[in-house]
Amino acid sequence: MLAAADAAADLARVRHETRYIDRRPVGYFDEGLVALATDCAAELGHATTRLDTIAAHDGICMIPICPSIVVNVPSVGGVCHHPSEYTVPEDIELGTEILAKMLYKLCDEGLDVLKVKA
Repeated sequence: MLAAADAAADLARVRHETRYIDRRPVGYFDEGLVALATDCAAELGHATTRLDTIAAHDGICMIPICPSIVVNVPSVGGVCHHPSEYTVPEDIELGTEILAKMLYKLCDEGLDVLKVKA
């Protein structure tokens, strides 16, 4: 990537500087929260897909401090982190329902609900 930036700058007869302001390792979400989200989605009749990410989501930043997760919902055409990203209201509603169900279970059953079943 840096070589491509160097070549483009040479071609345009400009200078560029690359700074790394945020480096972080790949984050792994809490297995208990992942299981809870998966269970809640299944109870609502939906399957889930596990995604790995290094994006700067708040959930990744919180991993060293507390159990964390990011619940993603599909965007039309798979477009993500771009001005043209669009998610249909029904998928936003589903994500909200999953989160609400997760919160209810945490309040109702306590942290034991996060224990991963073997």
